[in-house]
Amino acid sequence: MSRFLDPTLDVVFTLLFGSPETKDCLSALLTAVLKPASPVVDVEVLNPGIAKESVDDKGSVLDLLVRLADGTVADVEMQVERRSGFRKRALYYWARAFTSQLVRGQEYVRLRPAVLVVFLCYEETAATRLHSEFRVLETHDHQLFSEELGLHLIELPKLGRMTEEEQTAERNLVRWAKFFTARTDEQFIEAAQEDKMVEKVLDYLERLSAKADVRLLAERREMAQLMYRMEQTENRLEAEAKGKAEGKVLSVLTILDVRGIAVPEGVRQRLLACQDSERLDEWLRRSVTAATLDDILG
Repeated sequence: MSRFLDPTLDVVFTLLFGSPETKDCLSALLTAVLKPASPVVDVEVLNPGIAKESVDDKGSVLDLLVRLADGTVADVEMQVERRSGFRKRALYYWARAFTSQLVRGQEYVRLRPAVLVVFLCYEETAATRLHSEFRVLETHDHQLFSEELGLHLIELPKLGRMTEEEQTAERNLVRWAKFFTARTDEQFIEAAQEDKMVEKVLDYLERLSAKADVRLLAERREMAQLMYRMEQTENRLEAEAKGKAEGKVLSVLTILDVRGIAVPEGVRQRLLACQDSERLDEWLRRSVTAATLDDILG
């Protein structure tokens, strides 16, 4: 067991990069992702701290809302697992970061660019690259509509499949990706040896990991996410079972319709309400040869 907490757990990620002690590390991380003309020299975290209720909220996503020195607003988050509606939520978070800059009556020219940066512990796109950047482009000639939107996905599982050319182009981001994907003490230490900022953030992670209250917070968050996964699995299995049952009922009704056997509305509703797979299978078999509804339903 590693002495370090998992930096991909969103509550740990938020504590790790939302601290005033690690502002320069967050600046370095954003520089590696955004590749601005000049390095990000200063950041301001606009939503410091973690609300206690959000830790136990199974459906919540913890993020860091950051303002860069040039006024750009960045929404930064870590997501461990695939969740339904992710892409719509990503656009919503970007839109929130963009529109929240203005109050009623202010001119739109005051708006600064807004970017969304999401580190993913699963593969979201079909691309093989570690880092994907999305913009608003014209569909024919790919003309950029505006510099105001940037959406960056860093798919950490793709780290090991990068080509040498890609590793060279993303060398700064690769060092951070190695840190996030580390699982043993040796891997963490090896990642820290490659970059001074990674070394500093690992030192802070070690101090966080030694705090009993932080470990308890991380355990609560892991439990909330585990409960979310269990609920999603149960809902999926129930939906699949319901879908199979409805398919069998529709087969019965189709066969009866072809055979010219009328089905009263009350009987139709009885069929549709049945979730017993074995009974439905029996009705399906009987529907092919039985002469009446009574013979089919028993």
